[in-house]
Amino acid sequence: MKNNDSSALNLLAVILTVGLLVIGWKLISPSYAANTQKLKTLDVEVANAQSKLQSLDKTRSDLSSIDSAYNIISVAVPDGTDEPNLITELEAIAVKNGIALPSISISSDSVAAASGATGDEVSTLPAVGTPISVSLNVAGSFDQLNEFITSLEKSVKFFNIQDMNYAFSEEGGLSLSLNIRAYSRTVPDTLADGSVAQ
Repeated sequence: MKNNDSSALNLLAVILTVGLLVIGWKLISPSYAANTQKLKTLDVEVANAQSKLQSLDKTRSDLSSIDSAYNIISVAVPDGTDEPNLITELEAIAVKNGIALPSISISSDSVAAASGATGDEVSTLPAVGTPISVSLNVAGSFDQLNEFITSLEKSVKFFNIQDMNYAFSEEGGLSLSLNIRAYSRTVPDTLADGSVAQ
């Protein structure tokens, strides 16, 4: 009888163990499946975040190259007449070529005068910037003046030589009179409705 009681107890223990395992599986299985799904979702989100980070790094790199180009353009075409830097640039070019600039005259042309527009045409002109007229006289040898003109053409600032006259000076060298056009950027004023002010 003791054998039967022992077998019954063993069977009961096995049934209880199997029952507990089934109940435990029923309780844990949904939580396990939900956690597995969350893990997959998090893996996808991490992959998307890494892709966005790579895109942001590329954009940052592109912006830094654009920033350097913008800095070069802002020096070449300043945001206004920028007379002190314009005079400094011209004097540096002259000193580099061993000549002096005894006089420099700078004036801003209006957009209308620069384009030859009159009357109603002025209101339809785009805001493209203001040409700056520079008149200067230099004296020196032919080689010095030739190098001066070459340096003007290669300058970081945009210079267009509009007019040039030369004469022999009393000291035996050449005298050169130049009319140069430089340029400045003009940011158009915008009105409250977003249109550009004329």
